[in-house]
Amino acid sequence: MQRGDLVVTEVLPPERDRFTDALTTIGVLAHWREEAGDHSGAAAAWKELLAARVRVLGPDHLDTIAAWELLASSLGKAGDLEGAAAAVEEVVAGRVRLLGWEHPDTLSARGHLAYGQGMAGDADAAATAFRQLLEDYFRVLGPEHPDTCVMLEYTAYWQARAGKEAP
Repeated sequence: MQRGDLVVTEVLPPERDRFTDALTTIGVLAHWREEAGDHSGAAAAWKELLAARVRVLGPDHLDTIAAWELLASSLGKAGDLEGAAAAVEEVVAGRVRLLGWEHPDTLSARGHLAYGQGMAGDADAAATAFRQLLEDYFRVLGPEHPDTCVMLEYTAYWQARAGKEAP
């Protein structure tokens, strides 16, 4: 147990997940663990926060989906690419349910999923996913949007890695 854990467990009651301030405190603890380089510890705290948000807010709340995203990031930094990919899949599924397939936040999550596929060694899947995303970005945000320009770069990179023609 780390010092921050001790403070959180001493100050907050056992039923702490009923209190939004307590949930915020757990999130702050996870954040600072991440900042300190303790990615495994941060992932454990994000898992705790995620479980509490599911209990308190339900699985289809944007704050719950955000907890999945933070967990995915920590898992990836901790070297658990499989766990990170599973968490990003939850983010994409949740955002599709709540916001729709082409909402900018969903597009971003889909990009994270494609990137994870590429980093896990599947350049073909990443290239295909980024190619579809690029088409969606052009349609939804337009060709001049900064996010579309970034997506063009990612698409070109993964197309090259997969040995395919650049967009």
